[in-house]
Amino acid sequence: MRKFATIIGTLAAAAKLEAVGNTSVARYTIAGTLTELNAAGEEVAVPFFQECETWGADALFVADLEPGTWLTAVGKPEMNVWHDRANAAAPVAAPRPGAAPTRAAPTHTQQRRAMRLRTETVDRAFIDAETVAETNGAIRGLYGVNQVAMSGRLTDDIKVKDTNGGAFAYGRIAVDDRVFKGGQWTTQTDFIDVKLWRDAVAMVMDGKKGQPFTIVTGKMLVNRDRDAEGNVTRFPYVEASLAFLGVRRERRSEKSNVDANRLDQGGAEGAQIPAQATGVGTEAPSPF
Repeated sequence: MRKFATIIGTLAAAAKLEAVGNTSVARYTIAGTLTELNAAGEEVAVPFFQECETWGADALFVADLEPGTWLTAVGKPEMNVWHDRANAAAPVAAPRPGAAPTRAAPTHTQQRRAMRLRTETVDRAFIDAETVAETNGAIRGLYGVNQVAMSGRLTDDIKVKDTNGGAFAYGRIAVDDRVFKGGQWTTQTDFIDVKLWRDAVAMVMDGKKGQPFTIVTGKMLVNRDRDAEGNVTRFPYVEASLAFLGVRRERRSEKSNVDANRLDQGGAEGAQIPAQATGVGTEAPSPF
């Protein structure tokens, strides 16, 4: 499996139940809190709110649950993109005789991106607490789980940035997966932003475009940026605590393959051997 995630938390609000054809679909949010160490080594509480999507019989099960119910959800994270049709360019009227043609102004069609967990199983997480208020402290720290693992390929070189809290690395990976949609199996590609801190940076800082990239352990989070007008933009990403780079395979030309075969057969007199990469200038990524 190229994508796998486990979320344990509470149902933030009542699920929204819809029908896609003859199949029931429940969309809801699981909320939780993680305990982490900040740059100063102090324990801090990090809340997370993860959107989830459940199909079939489990959707009816989730729709009947009350907000605050503890849930365990396991499935595949998928990146969803909504387009803002309201901002589409208006049709351009025909120019008057002798006037220059009018061009439509460029528009921003992307409305928002969200990482949604498409569950394969979802069930109650049984804990020794009767109310949500009683889940503070040790119980909340024990059952707040947000874990994700996936593998893909880098869409660009890894970038490293220094901050007051230390250096972090970031990039974007393309993850291919087989999904069953519309009554048939198809390949779906998700483009997921990745961020790494501290010791994990050294493992991936030399990553180059097209190189395999594997996240062993991470969590799904969302950054929120508010502009001067009060508009909020969401940036979903995976914060990886352990990741590594795979071997980057270079495609050889057809002639190179023929020459290599001749060498293997011992009859390569005059064959041209393809040059090997020296790695010069590829040790460190370009600064952002």
